[in-house]
Amino acid sequence: MDTTVLGGGDPLALCQAAERAIKRGETNREAFDLKFLLLDRDKIGLAPQRDQGIQPILNGTGAVIIWQDTAHEAMLLRHLPGCAALRPPSTALAVQQLVLRWTQYEKPMSASQLAARLDLARLQQAAAVEPDLANFFAQIEIF
Repeated sequence: MDTTVLGGGDPLALCQAAERAIKRGETNREAFDLKFLLLDRDKIGLAPQRDQGIQPILNGTGAVIIWQDTAHEAMLLRHLPGCAALRPPSTALAVQQLVLRWTQYEKPMSASQLAARLDLARLQQAAAVEPDLANFFAQIEIF
């Protein structure tokens, strides 16, 4: 497994960066069996013409998007006990609700910091309400 953190922001720019990373990785090693991008849905629609450039990149790379609705913090929130059904309508509210329930949360968090809180049961809870996440876990055969 190879993971690259691209940051946040404009979805097309992130897809373009992912495309470069995929090409670089596949040039230096062998082709990736599976490719997934984790993107925030709150940025879609802000620049509709730019949004149209996303699908051609996905088609060309074979990558699949895991949409975080509305943003990363909202997705993380749905991992926490009793929070699977929460759907904050904005990123700001998602951050507020997440920090209220996870006082140690800070952005960014390393994979090891996230793993300390989000065990397999928490992943299963979020995947139960997030079809893209469930698809990802099925594809990598986690559960």
